[in-house]
Amino acid sequence: MGVLIDITGERFGRLIVLRKSDTKKRLSGRRDVFWICQCDCGNIVEVQRDNLKLGNTKSCGCLNIDRITKHGMVGTNIYDAWISMVTNHKLEVTEAWLNFENFYKDMGVKESEELVLFRYDNEVEFNKTNCFWKRRGYINIQREGFGNSKYKGVHYEKSRNKYQSSIKINGKRYFLGRYSNEKDAAIAYNKKSLETYGEFANLNIID
Repeated sequence: MGVLIDITGERFGRLIVLRKSDTKKRLSGRRDVFWICQCDCGNIVEVQRDNLKLGNTKSCGCLNIDRITKHGMVGTNIYDAWISMVTNHKLEVTEAWLNFENFYKDMGVKESEELVLFRYDNEVEFNKTNCFWKRRGYINIQREGFGNSKYKGVHYEKSRNKYQSSIKINGKRYFLGRYSNEKDAAIAYNKKSLETYGEFANLNIID
């Protein structure tokens, strides 16, 4: 590994680097160096070193908003979907999609408010090949790969004769409880998924 170059105090677009952040691991598994930056608008953000150096990130996002405002996309269905995605899942979004124009180019027009952005695989970041539009109420049948239950996020523990409920968020699994009833465990998963992911929640159908 090469010697880390201190970029504290340097300016990149609207961003001034304040200090180095803790090293983080993105969904790709690569260890990346992040820096704490202050935007000219006052917001504090963490930005990957390479994205600063390559000019991929030049603001906290306000620069994109300024550009989009000029394009007249504010308030449209697809713009609202983009805002929700980057607000709730920023570290799970491919870098290119932090720019609305790239997201719009890849995903096209969101023709109805009933359409929701889904991922084929929740373990992979939001990107062009992993995302699709589907009407609200659609259930992505993918499992989390954790259990022996028909429900996502539910695992039957034979030794306890209980159903364990858990959810994976940003690569870390969170225990939600043990239940005598499989459906109760699935409901606990749905509740936490809605709380965490909002309209992007990947829910169980409770039959």
